[in-house]
Amino acid sequence: MLDQKFANLLDRLHFDEEILEWVKAALLASHADERREHEQAIHRCQVEYKRLEDRLHAMYLDKLDGRIDNAFYDRCQHSGGPNRRGCFAR
Repeated sequence: MLDQKFANLLDRLHFDEEILEWVKAALLASHADERREHEQAIHRCQVEYKRLEDRLHAMYLDKLDGRIDNAFYDRCQHSGGPNRRGCFAR
């Protein structure tokens, strides 16, 4: 019963072409904003990944050159992935 009343009310709604074009433009703009924010988030993650990858490579070279000891290297290398606390603090 309630479903039918609601359906009848929806059937009575009519939008002119100008309103439909406005809604379409608003949806497209909203989608573009979301896509841009998503692409920016991906870029930030890629930059952070590269930064950590570069630090890991530098740490490996420091280990080879004897600037850091094996214990420190092992602790950083095996402490839960590339986002290591203490080893790569900014």
